[in-house]
Amino acid sequence: MRVIVSEAKASLIGFLFLTSLSSLPPFFVLAASPVPSPLPSTGISGSPTPSGSAASVSDPALTPTEAKALLVEFIRAQKTELKALEHRYQFELKELKASQSARLKEWEKKEQDARHQFFADHPKGPDRRAYVQDFIQRREALRKMLKDEKAQRAHEQEARSTAIKQDQVVKLKDFKKALEAGKRPSPELWPRPGI
Repeated sequence: MRVIVSEAKASLIGFLFLTSLSSLPPFFVLAASPVPSPLPSTGISGSPTPSGSAASVSDPALTPTEAKALLVEFIRAQKTELKALEHRYQFELKELKASQSARLKEWEKKEQDARHQFFADHPKGPDRRAYVQDFIQRREALRKMLKDEKAQRAHEQEARSTAIKQDQVVKLKDFKKALEAGKRPSPELWPRPGI
């Protein structure tokens, strides 16, 4: 009888513990999970994140195999960061082209309506020639503005890409120094997701 009561108390305590955890956000529930993972936890970008200050203080020296695996993963994360940047640029470029195309069509529609009105008011004469020449100049100015906008975006993308590549070279050097010293590299060296 006593064993059944203690089992009932244990299951009641477990139930109350679980129901209290269900009201917490998911990351608190995961942090309170009693089963530790044998692998280091990873973030969205696949980069290891520190599991706590006690773990980082008592980290044993890395074996050469672990160091090589970390280096390969780090280089892969850096390549992924550059690919993500290029993908975002391609997406932005596609949106820019669509936006510019819509603006050009809208401008041409307005100009066509204005031209029809002008030609209805001026059936003959040199005014028409002057209006057409002005129209051609306005259209060329608009196309040049759109082309310059696209070139400016490409220049900004090149600057971002160059800055990230230079930052990656420095971080890779620091990462390799830490591995050569037999230490686990700082998590700040890993690429950040969504940047």
